[in-house]
Amino acid sequence: MTQGPDFALLGGEHLLTLVLILVLALVVGRVAPRDHRFRLAWVIVVLLIAQEVVKLYFFVGVYDQSWKESLPVDLCRVNQFLCVYMLVRHSYRVFEVAYFWAMGGSLGALITPDIAYGFPDPRFLMFFFSHGLVVLATLYAIFGYGFRPRLRSIAVALGITGGYALIVACLNYLLDTNYLFLRAKPEAPTVLDFLGPSPIYVLGLFGLAILVCVLCYAPFALTRRNNR
Repeated sequence: MTQGPDFALLGGEHLLTLVLILVLALVVGRVAPRDHRFRLAWVIVVLLIAQEVVKLYFFVGVYDQSWKESLPVDLCRVNQFLCVYMLVRHSYRVFEVAYFWAMGGSLGALITPDIAYGFPDPRFLMFFFSHGLVVLATLYAIFGYGFRPRLRSIAVALGITGGYALIVACLNYLLDTNYLFLRAKPEAPTVLDFLGPSPIYVLGLFGLAILVCVLCYAPFALTRRNNR
């Protein structure tokens, strides 16, 4: 398959895609509170599952990417399955993790994506579609189910993230992969570039995770304070 043009960070196509996701987020915020039969939630669930199947087909069947590098191990891809479970089961416990992974991980990936190809390359479309869906799923849980993260949710999310990172680190060692960027930084410019050279930046990842979780929780903390 012919590859698309090079991706331009914050170029016209990137900005337009971000605007489109923002518009969809506003739509979810408006529709979810009145969607008492959760029709929109099921649409998001079906799309999350379908796009993962399509993604595996393209990665392995079209682009001949090795199975070791195609596993759904990255946080954003794991969060797709968490969001499916969260929406289907109305699970607040899963939301406590999915929210921080979506707003701290997927949203950051949308702004500084680690991709090489621009629109209309399928890899560009799959990247933004999957990460955008995770954000929309989390927003639906907030506006449709009334879920809100609590202060203890930060500890829950950090604990699960740290434990999962240890598992992935072992997997990287066994498979010689770089999931979660624990062995090397992404080639595209990201916030990891400010955490120092490899492998020192890995030590800063945990501190960054704490900061991101606090920032993601801040709007709800301020809202509760104002309500009191």
